[in-house]
Amino acid sequence: MPLYAMSILFSLDSYLSFSIPGQVKGFIFATVLITTFALPALFVLLLYQRGKIKTLEMETVDERRLSFLTTAVFYMIAYWMMRLLPLPQLFPAVFAGASVMIVLAFFVSFQWKISVHMMGVGALLGLLWCLPEILYVNILPWFIFLLIAAGLIGTTRLLRDAHTPAQVYSGFFLGFIVQMGFIRYLT
Repeated sequence: MPLYAMSILFSLDSYLSFSIPGQVKGFIFATVLITTFALPALFVLLLYQRGKIKTLEMETVDERRLSFLTTAVFYMIAYWMMRLLPLPQLFPAVFAGASVMIVLAFFVSFQWKISVHMMGVGALLGLLWCLPEILYVNILPWFIFLLIAAGLIGTTRLLRDAHTPAQVYSGFFLGFIVQMGFIRYLT
């Protein structure tokens, strides 16, 4: 989802698209790809190879916890790297919110299984919700597209019996509220 967030931010007709040089955009994409996708995926594969998790879907709560912690560390590294770059506060805010969401998922997992898929899409929608105030852009097409995608993702999670409706809805709203809060507070 962070890679999608960066793609959306750079595709909007705003000052972000024009004021950030192509090389910096490339560095941002590479950083996001490595810290929020490649390293967490490699860690999960390592856990699978070592027998710490039974499936790559990490269906049990115990299997998910270690993944949440390491993913949170990688997201915090992305946050730290975004803070080092001369970028608008919007960029580090996205990663601060994502880091906190993963940590919250870790703590929630001690009592309950929340939908992390829905947290991610909810966070993306929370970011989009704030953009008209910050960037003065029209996000309606993106918002509608992602709202439909959220519905499809949530429905898929329910049809696969991966989550209950409460886990799907709470994941979505937690992601939306946390990301929106960080964007509003930090920008």
